[in-house]
Amino acid sequence: MTKIKKYYKLKKINFKGELYGLSNLLDFIKSYYEQTWNNLIWLLGIAFGVIGIIMPLFIQWIQSINNKKQMQELDNSSKKLLDSKVDELNKRFSVMQNDLFFLQGCMYVTQGNLLIKTENGEYVVTKIIHSFLYAAYCFLTSGREENLRAVIKILIDIVTSQNFPREIKPNFEGFDAREIYDITISLFDEKNNNGKYSTIIQILKEKIKFMN
Repeated sequence: MTKIKKYYKLKKINFKGELYGLSNLLDFIKSYYEQTWNNLIWLLGIAFGVIGIIMPLFIQWIQSINNKKQMQELDNSSKKLLDSKVDELNKRFSVMQNDLFFLQGCMYVTQGNLLIKTENGEYVVTKIIHSFLYAAYCFLTSGREENLRAVIKILIDIVTSQNFPREIKPNFEGFDAREIYDITISLFDEKNNNGKYSTIIQILKEKIKFMN
C-alpha cells in the first residue's frame, strides 16, 4: 500500500509537470502567432503605403511619356506664333519709327525755309545749316529718297552761294551744329552705295567750316 501511494504521488507530480510544460508550449505558440500576425499586418501596411506613393508617380510618368510629344508640338507652335508676333511688332515699330523721322525731317525743312525768309543776325546761317542738315539726317534714316534729294539741293545752293561765310558759329541757343554736321556726314558715308552721295559729302566738307 505504501508503494502504491508513493507511485501515485510521483505520477501526480509528473502529470502536473506535463501540464505545466504543455501550458508553456501553448503560450509560446499563441505569442508566436500573435507576433507573426502583427508583423504581417505591419508589412502589409508598409506595402500598401509604398504602393500608394509609387503608383501615382508611375501613372504620372506614363502620362508624361504619352504627352511629351504633344507638349513638344504645342511648345513649337507657341514659339512659332510668338516669334511671328514679335517680328510683326518689330516691323510695325520700324515703320512707325521711319514715319516719325520723316515727320521730323519735314518739320526741319519748314523751319529752315522760315529762317531763310525771316531771320537775321549772327546765328542765322548756323541755324539754317543746322535745320537742313538735321532734315537730311532724318530723311536718310527714314529712307525717303525723294525728300532727301530736295534737301541736298537746298544745302548745295546755300553753301555754294557767294554770301555763305567761310566759317560759321558751331552752336546757338544750346544746339550744337557741329555735332549734327558730324552725324549727318557719317550717315552719308555709311549709305554712300555706288558713290551716290559722294558729291554732297565733298561739297559739305569743303564749304562748311566751324569757328574754333
